[in-house]
Amino acid sequence: MNPLVFQDLARLLYEHYSSSPCIDSNGRPIQVPLMKLLSSTEEFSDHLLRDAIKRSGLTAMASSKQKVSPKLENIRRKPMEQAKYLASIYEPYTFYGGRFDSSNTQRLKESMSEEEKREFELM
Repeated sequence: MNPLVFQDLARLLYEHYSSSPCIDSNGRPIQVPLMKLLSSTEEFSDHLLRDAIKRSGLTAMASSKQKVSPKLENIRRKPMEQAKYLASIYEPYTFYGGRFDSSNTQRLKESMSEEEKREFELM
């Protein structure tokens, strides 16, 4: 009855922890980044690749032309493949596009007697 879109929840959490930050063990406020919400596993894969390139210090163009030893390439690829695998497992939960409707519950509540409503503390 009170829908909260995940994007709004992420924004509210960011605003809360930005204005009232938690403190780390050294007494410094913990900076919370704005959550990046992705809409598909393809977008997630693209994000992983961009992040891996950024962290490696290479440009997208250089990363495709630069020769890297097979062992180093395997070390770089393994975390990405692991993240993609986990994303595929959790895809039904993380990218679920369904909407829930409570109209049947509301009709049931309206059809209850006053005694039933008291019993279920719905008054």
